[in-house]
Parts: sequence; structure tokens; C-alpha cells
Amino acid sequence: MSIDIAIHKIKYEKLIDCLLRKYPNNIKSDTENVKFLEKILLSFGEKIGDYYIILYNEYFERYNPLSQLTKFLDKYYNLENTFDFILNLTVEMISTVNHQEEAVELEIDLK
Repeated sequence: MSIDIAIHKIKYEKLIDCLLRKYPNNIKSDTENVKFLEKILLSFGEKIGDYYIILYNEYFERYNPLSQLTKFLDKYYNLENTFDFILNLTVEMISTVNHQEEAVELEIDLK
């Protein structure tokens, strides 16, 4: 059995623009709502430079920021398939860690 952990890198402005364009009836594009959407995104990932960085941990759904983000967006904004939509925007996976690789150490502060 293997467990995959990936760190996804997505253009930050593109992510927001694409969410607003794909779901215009659900996510309003006024300044207040866009700032709230940004606050949601930054609760699950980090903006570094022009990119949004978010962790995907397939085994631990409870500690899977990408999965939790998309569930929250789906529920709060009444959306569907945001998980696949966001994955398709991924510019690159920064690293992939496989549970069976012995030489890899990954520290994550879940506080």
C-alpha cells in the first residue's frame, strides 16, 4: 500500500478568476466577496509570490487541505466538482512523497 502526498502550485490570480468565471451565479465578483474568497483560500493553503500552494494528502482526508477546501467551497457556495476543477488549474506538483520511500522526511505543522 502506498500513500501519496503532493504539494500543488496554482497561479493565485488565475485560481480566483477561474472560480469567479466558472461559478458566476454562486460566487459574486464584488470586492467584499472576492476578499472573503481569498480569506477562505488562505485558510487552507498559502500564497507565495504569484502562486497558491496547497497540500494534497490522499490518505488522511481529515488533514487534507485540498480536499477540505473543495468540500468547503462546494458546501458554502453550493458548487459541484471544485476538486477536479482546481486540480486542472495546477501548474505543477512541487513534490510527491510516497509512503514507501524510506529516505523522505516531511514535517507538517497541523496546528
